[in-house]
Amino acid sequence: MKFKTVLAAAFLAVASLANAATKGNGTITVKATKASKQLVESWANAYMQVRPEINVVIVDKAEGANISIVNGISEGLDVANVGRFALLPVTPVDNPLYKEVAQKQWGEKDIKKLFFQTEEDLYQDASEKSKKEKLSEKLVVFSGTSTSSAAQAFAQHFGFSKGDIRGKRIAGDDLYLLNAIQKDKQSVTFNNLAYLFDLNSRQLKHDIAVLPLNVKKEFEAILQSGNLDDTIKLLENEAISTIPVENVAFQLNNFNSDVDDFLSWVVTDGQQYNNQAGFLRLSNRDAKQQLQLLAKR
Repeated sequence: MKFKTVLAAAFLAVASLANAATKGNGTITVKATKASKQLVESWANAYMQVRPEINVVIVDKAEGANISIVNGISEGLDVANVGRFALLPVTPVDNPLYKEVAQKQWGEKDIKKLFFQTEEDLYQDASEKSKKEKLSEKLVVFSGTSTSSAAQAFAQHFGFSKGDIRGKRIAGDDLYLLNAIQKDKQSVTFNNLAYLFDLNSRQLKHDIAVLPLNVKKEFEAILQSGNLDDTIKLLENEAISTIPVENVAFQLNNFNSDVDDFLSWVVTDGQQYNNQAGFLRLSNRDAKQQLQLLAKR
């Protein structure tokens, strides 16, 4: 049996259990983050075409919303993973140190040295530092502080906490990190594909460059091509240690049968909209697991 058929069967099984949840009233309220808003709107509009009797409304506040987008670091019945986001390290193309930065290949250890303050750094003598470490110290790191920021996901991927990220912190949405590195050009940051690429042209934004990573040549060629769709295809099929890929999820606040049906649709048919909005799809295994978890609600 093909996996699509298995998913469809699982979807029907979940739908048949919807009466176990509180009966919905025909309206689903959703709180999206700025980065995920286009994706959530795509899901909502497509679902209302399939289920015209259901009204999916995007609201400004999580309070009172049926479901809210969160970075899906936690697991369990209180969240439903609905996609994945990837984080790339970038620098301005007119960074005065750009030539030096672009000549290096940044491996996992280098990324840790660049973005995080470690205990080893405090005791390491300057004479013992490599050229790459000395270059890292010349670059200002910008990261976000808001609850919707990807900073915690980035830090956790490399074995740190958000507080370990060195440099300057920017309040507000992670989109402002791109403004920060344009003002202080001798800098680096990391961000979601949805912010780094122009979602219409599908190209990397013209004033930034992805740090060259120490990966297979064919992978690096794709990352440096600046094409969103090729980058997404690569990251959906390959795990690269220097590129965090984390879940994006819905926090289940006020769950009912309408929400159950909507989420079951999102993790099956709705996955076709993820890439267009700069997000990765769930793996087939994860999609099946989410359906099983929803059936337990």
